[in-house]
Amino acid sequence: MALAIYEAFPSRDTTVGDKPSIDLSYVIMGTRDDTLARSFLAAMTPTVYSNLLRQSLQLKETAPETWECTVRYGATKEPEKGDWKWEFDTTGGNQKITQSKENIHNYAPAGKQAPDFKGAIGVTDDSVEGCEIIVPQFKWTETHQLDAATVTWTYSQTLYDLTGKTNAAAFRGFGIKQVLFHGAKGSQSAKNPDLVEMTFSFAASRDAAGLVVGDINGIAKKAWEYLWVRYGTIEDTYAKKLVKRPTSVHIERVYDSGDFSQLGIGN
Repeated sequence: MALAIYEAFPSRDTTVGDKPSIDLSYVIMGTRDDTLARSFLAAMTPTVYSNLLRQSLQLKETAPETWECTVRYGATKEPEKGDWKWEFDTTGGNQKITQSKENIHNYAPAGKQAPDFKGAIGVTDDSVEGCEIIVPQFKWTETHQLDAATVTWTYSQTLYDLTGKTNAAAFRGFGIKQVLFHGAKGSQSAKNPDLVEMTFSFAASRDAAGLVVGDINGIAKKAWEYLWVRYGTIEDTYAKKLVKRPTSVHIERVYDSGDFSQLGIGN
């Protein structure tokens, strides 16, 4: 009979608190050799489970060639140089807009013609008030264990200088100027003073082309450039009224670019 291992039931007894632990239960079949069964259990179970280290293996032969086993995990794994993790967030962000994507309908009293504002939202006699909407947004953080010797005062000033800058070269699969660096946080523990845990925060946006605002089309903007609309007072000949309409669209660069390779976490 070939060696086989199965997770038993019940399993995964868990203790939380100052001394967390998890016990995984297994059944091994196919041998009466306790040394072979023990080495097979060690080879077939993870050394780290739910960020806890494997602490002990317990085996008990309960039938011929059948072993009931318990693997205990405890003591949070200490960080090592080069360890990393990342978290992402796609919850949308708020943005105020003054133009709709499409004007669906306009209503007016009987015998009257509603003015056409060409998609302008919240038009008053003096201004265009707009509205708040949810827009797609991709943010993420990366946590890296860096050698304390590299996290110098000079390095911290490099992070400071790169904060609020976009990527001058491709980064994490995004094109040039599509990623905005929000900054970084660092911490160091007496448990492992040779390492500094650094968390880097980023946001990404896409370039846009073929945008239309009112009667103005062919508009293009890069991810983190800022688009704003100027409105003018135009006569609506059908409604016989003076109305606010888009008269020009402006694209502004509001962020500088930086060399993200200086972060020391790769591209």
